[in-house]
Amino acid sequence: MNTLLELTPELVAAFACASGDHSSIHTDPQFARLTRYRRPIVHGMLPVLCLLLQATATRQSRRAIKSISCQFQAAASVGDRLHLTWKEAAGDEGECVFAITAAGTGAAITTGRVVFTPAPNRPPPTAAAQDEMLARRLEENALSLAGLKPGLTERISFRAGPGPLRKFRAALDESTLNRNGGFEWQLADPSVLALLPVSALVGMRLPGRFATFTEFEAVFQSWPEAGEALWDLEGTVERVTAASQRARLALAWTVGGTPVARGSAALVVGTERPAAITCAAIRNDHLAPGVAGKVALVTGASRGIGEATAKLLAMQGASVIVHYFQGKADAEAIASEIQANGGRALAVGADLRDETEIEALFQRVGSEWGGVDILVNSAVGEFSPRAHHALTAEDFLAEFKVSLFGLHACCQRALPHMRARRWGKIVNFGTVAVDQPVSGQAKYITVKSALVGYTRSLALETAADNIQVNLVIPAMTETTLLASLPPALLNRMAEESAARRLLQPIDVAKTVLFLASDWAGSISGQRIVLNQGEAPFL
Repeated sequence: MNTLLELTPELVAAFACASGDHSSIHTDPQFARLTRYRRPIVHGMLPVLCLLLQATATRQSRRAIKSISCQFQAAASVGDRLHLTWKEAAGDEGECVFAITAAGTGAAITTGRVVFTPAPNRPPPTAAAQDEMLARRLEENALSLAGLKPGLTERISFRAGPGPLRKFRAALDESTLNRNGGFEWQLADPSVLALLPVSALVGMRLPGRFATFTEFEAVFQSWPEAGEALWDLEGTVERVTAASQRARLALAWTVGGTPVARGSAALVVGTERPAAITCAAIRNDHLAPGVAGKVALVTGASRGIGEATAKLLAMQGASVIVHYFQGKADAEAIASEIQANGGRALAVGADLRDETEIEALFQRVGSEWGGVDILVNSAVGEFSPRAHHALTAEDFLAEFKVSLFGLHACCQRALPHMRARRWGKIVNFGTVAVDQPVSGQAKYITVKSALVGYTRSLALETAADNIQVNLVIPAMTETTLLASLPPALLNRMAEESAARRLLQPIDVAKTVLFLASDWAGSISGQRIVLNQGEAPFL
């Protein structure tokens, strides 16, 4: 037997009324849009009911369900067309294997197996029994997976008469696109109708709006009268598997306390949409960069990028240590300018090739300001070009001592304070020449290449402590490091660049401020390239 069924809005609405399952995942587009399905899905039991009615409620073959099992493999939506097919054994009692598939694609929606038995002779239902299925309208529950505990139980009461199917029957007549012989809705067996409240139990109460079926089964032990008998369906949580967001319910049907059927249902339980952040929360908690009140150590801050970074951090409310090696007068002038403009700064000298001086630097910071929250490693050795054949091991080592070994010593001393406060920012500096080498800079490029791996490794090791470590890679920046290059070459480089200009130190300082801020709390181990629209694109 093969029936083509169209899932019209009228059919879905009629099923919701008949079953009592008005779950938001089926009826509320706004809610459903935020689920894994992205739009309302049709009740899984709806096409199953259509199929069972045609298999049991005909004048030639009135049958009751002895057992049934279903596997819900995919969701269907309003407007979909489904093929309902089943194959059964001959005789009054037999097995039916059925499949519900998407028309056109043939994708499986639901598969299952039913064992029928001849329906007992029953008197026609009374008018009172035909008013509505559920004894009372259910309020929609919204339990999350965490709220489902083994032993949690819900019970709903209903009447298994065909009265609520009257509207559903009319909608079904309009939705069935090919006829294989009509069903007699008033002959619908209670064993079929008793399955509908499972949809309401799961969709409305246990757990409610976040749940969808994956499997369900039932075995009937007796077949009471339809009439006015009040049935009870009880669901009890048997098992919860958080990793797969699954739960299993034990089901029990009774009439007047007498067991009628037992079964189970397997569910997928979605999660509640995270609360959207409010404008007030953004205004109060997320507009400021979060560096005010923090202590920032900027190495190599007596000139260029380090100078601009120290001043910018200070103007954002950070207390800044202006580190210098040889530029004492310049560093003190920078600190004085910061103080004159309402900031807090301290000029401190140290040779980053000497761990004793580095230790003294951090001891002074610790005694006066408590520890370093933001470490900006902008100190470098030198940028003077030298031919590859002229380089010695000592040349490489000299650059490593400042740009990697000294940087590492600073990180080691800053990290205990950062870990204790569970907040810290480390910003290192690379070069575009790592990806686009230039002649004469082998030692500088080699050290900066090593710094890429160092930054990534440190980011991984400090992530659990809410410490972010990143590498800023500026394109050619107009600083004193370029003093060895002829002015004509600098002008030509600017003119030939995509942006028609060289970067300025403040451009780089703004990126450092961003990485040192709360805004960059989810960025770590990254190379941030200030490329002004040209290669390298990383």
